[in-house]
Amino acid sequence: MEESNLLSSEGDSYRTSLKLLVDSNYITSNEWKKLQIKNAPIEITFKIDNTHFKELHMKKSLSILTIFVMLFTMQAAPMSAVPTSHDSLPTPDWSISQEENAEKVSKFARTKDYLYFMDGSGKVTIYNEKSKAKVGDVDVISSSRVIFDSFGDKNEFFSNGNMFFITAYMDEKKNRELFQLRVYSPSGKKLWSYTFTEKSTGEVGSYIMNDGTLLVYLKLSTPNYMTYRFNGDGKLLSKKAIKEFMYNKQNGYITTLSNWSFAGGYNSTLSFYDDQLKKAFSYRNTGLSFMGILKDKTMLFRTPDQGNSTTIIAKNPQGKTLWTKQLPEFAWPYIGETKAVSNSFLMIGETSFYNFDSKGFVNKAKISSDPFEFYESDEGTSLLIKEKDKLLIVDRKTLKTKASYNFKMDVQDELIYYGGNGVVYVFNWEANSVSKYTLQH
Repeated sequence: MEESNLLSSEGDSYRTSLKLLVDSNYITSNEWKKLQIKNAPIEITFKIDNTHFKELHMKKSLSILTIFVMLFTMQAAPMSAVPTSHDSLPTPDWSISQEENAEKVSKFARTKDYLYFMDGSGKVTIYNEKSKAKVGDVDVISSSRVIFDSFGDKNEFFSNGNMFFITAYMDEKKNRELFQLRVYSPSGKKLWSYTFTEKSTGEVGSYIMNDGTLLVYLKLSTPNYMTYRFNGDGKLLSKKAIKEFMYNKQNGYITTLSNWSFAGGYNSTLSFYDDQLKKAFSYRNTGLSFMGILKDKTMLFRTPDQGNSTTIIAKNPQGKTLWTKQLPEFAWPYIGETKAVSNSFLMIGETSFYNFDSKGFVNKAKISSDPFEFYESDEGTSLLIKEKDKLLIVDRKTLKTKASYNFKMDVQDELIYYGGNGVVYVFNWEANSVSKYTLQH
């Protein structure tokens, strides 16, 4: 495949065409036709601008299409069978409104001590979680040449609440754009910055590593990247060239791709790096679609183009098959989506949730026939399911619904945040405010 077909050179790291996914065998042609026929709205949040799909976060309107024969002896517990049901959300713990005449908030995020409101121009206003007082604001995005107006990937947070932004400006002497990293405290004070002087293709990204360091990567050419590791104080810990495509960060490992081909199926070499960018191991993948890696180095694959079923294959670092499971429907993987590393993952089908660990199938649960969104928190023990008129708290391991709350507010999915342990933050567009709820479960 030509580079132009394989990679997206768009500045936005959250959008790409499904043609790319079909071409690279991550969505097969039959699956794409199926989605077209169903007319199901799909949004897939990858970091695709340099061929590595970061943070798979998909939102999919699902409906029950047929009754299928169970392939597992364990019976599914319907999500609608809830032990505790509530007519409405409780009184919020608190609500914070933006200042009068302020622009509407378009993105919301939080750390342990702070809340972050980003408006449509990219300006971020910061509040203290406990006092609810405004502590500062930062506006580096709206005045920048390249805008990444969202949280995640290029605008992120250190554990202490400090924010970093990657933007670009035009260097008149060099007559080209240069990317710049800038770090601010929650009060809005600029702490440090770093300018990347290497000539790049315009593709840049970043990860907060498990050890708390920041990794920034810049694509120089195909398939050459320059990586930079910083500590929270701005010290450059290392600078390293990697001649492989940066793919994603998942469960404590950065995955890269190299030596791919499409002769007789999709083939590539997968390499896995730790926080210090030391290579843990590599594996030559032949004919399978790579889904992800678990904390214990179990690699997960699926066989492509299966139509109405999904076969999951788990392999160890040496390539030995540990187990194979077939699901009776097409299902999407949800692996390593939070900062917490894990040896478990979910598969989301048209009729059911499936929970797996590194040893194989654990259990499953029926999905409501209503369109839904789901959210996982870093605490990792529960899920928040948002149906049309309900919020459900679901146990992450058993997939049993623990509580159900009637919920009729129309919110954008980006503006609902699950903090774990029943704590939910909901943005009210009309009031331009965020409210915190503690849902008993």
